[in-house]
Parts: sequence; C-alpha cells; structure tokens
Amino acid sequence: MIAAISPAAASFEDTHNTLKYANRAKNIKTNASRNVLEVSNHVAKYGQIISTLRNENDTLRRQLQEQSKTYKPEIPS
Repeated sequence: MIAAISPAAASFEDTHNTLKYANRAKNIKTNASRNVLEVSNHVAKYGQIISTLRNENDTLRRQLQEQSKTYKPEIPS
C-alpha cells in the first residue's frame, strides 16, 4: 500500500487521517487457499442432478398427457 501525504500545514488533517488508515491497513492479513474438489464428487453430484431432472421431466410429461386426455374444447355452434 502506498499512502500519499503532504508536509503542508493546510493538509494536516488529511495527512493525519491517511497515516492512521495506513497504520490500520498494514495489520490486515489474508490467507488464500485453493478451492479444490475431487472430480468424483462433481461427477456423482451431476449424475444425481441429472437423475432428479429426468424424473421431474417424466412426471410433468405424464401430467400433460393426462390433462390432454381430459381436455375437451368447446366447439361453437
């Protein structure tokens, strides 16, 4: 981090606040870690999702077929 400060008396407040912020910011620590998952977990999860979606698709198709059998449009005379 770079803190831009000024020696001018007119910028005393800005310089003081910048130095206080820089002092707090230097204490920030981060720990980066990889998000590693095994491929077998992904494959199993996607297989389960596909199976669930296929079952839902079959159920909805059956419902549509049942509705089309009971639907009788009115024919105007």
